[in-house]
Amino acid sequence: MSNGAAFLGAQALVPLQIFGDSFPTTTFGLGVALLVFGYLIRVYHMTGLIAGINPEMVRDEDRLANLVGGTLFLMSALTFVYGFLLMQNLGGDTLQTVYELTLVGMLVVMFVKARTV
Repeated sequence: MSNGAAFLGAQALVPLQIFGDSFPTTTFGLGVALLVFGYLIRVYHMTGLIAGINPEMVRDEDRLANLVGGTLFLMSALTFVYGFLLMQNLGGDTLQTVYELTLVGMLVVMFVKARTV
């Protein structure tokens, strides 16, 4: 059996899983996206990038920009660390679960604080 036939055989699963195992390149790409949006929102106060914002309901737009942009900065740093750990083959189900729960926790805290801004 040639290498091509073995590659296409029963052992060949999906070569690139979109949902499932995390890949360092995808993780670093997500980190870059979070960093860019965090920078634009926090530094340039581009609160229009925040989905679902109602400008009439916001009392202090600068505080909202600092809160959301700062949270995105923290999330990007956490994502870069997670991607680095994946590159070192230190990833696993426990690490992935901790990473995901930490991101969800950060989002919940940000949403609750944003309601008071």
